[in-house]
Amino acid sequence: MSDREDLLVADRTAPAIESFPLSDQQTRISPDMLATRTGAICSQVGLLAHEATRLSHEAGRHHGKAVGLQMDDRATEMARRPVSDLLASVSEAGFSWVGVARLLGVSVPAIRKWRQGEAVSGPNRGKLAQLVAFVEIVAKDHLVDDVASWMEVPLAGSRATGLDVYAAGSVNELVQYAASHMTTVELLSCAGLDADDSDQRFEVFSAPDGEPAIRPREYAHASAPSTSG
Repeated sequence: MSDREDLLVADRTAPAIESFPLSDQQTRISPDMLATRTGAICSQVGLLAHEATRLSHEAGRHHGKAVGLQMDDRATEMARRPVSDLLASVSEAGFSWVGVARLLGVSVPAIRKWRQGEAVSGPNRGKLAQLVAFVEIVAKDHLVDDVASWMEVPLAGSRATGLDVYAAGSVNELVQYAASHMTTVELLSCAGLDADDSDQRFEVFSAPDGEPAIRPREYAHASAPSTSG
């Protein structure tokens, strides 16, 4: 087979690729051809971007489920520890008792009674264990230094904080945010918060013993909530 025949065979079997024009070929591309080619490239990029977005959302959905399972498993493990140990953990993490009360949805006097050794109800013990699990996961798995102060920092472009998000019940989403798998807008949307607002469901008030306490705002003009565990 001649060299020319070899080249012809190779040309037929080689993959189609865009090549530069030879020196004796016309180098000017017509506007119509240029528009067609760039339009095709834009379409391909658009399809790739759409597929990337779909895969990103799919991965985020699976990660959200995994975070939920991780939180449940870690909280179940933490719930076996004495309440005194759990309280010591959140205190050592830098949370104030007013902040802990807000995150758990209880009063400060209730926490004071727990610290003094009074019994804690099952649901509240579970909430306390979840908070300790959250702190451990965010600190160790997602390298957030000083979780308590991190949760007090206003979210980018917002007056809301991580404390607002946690108190709103979006705990798993806050973990995903710490892992950089969720944007601020997505996080606030999941928590039902506006970018320029914070969670106003709770307020700090002076308890009968003169100490600060926290309660849902709907009870502001009603009798003080029970301080039992």
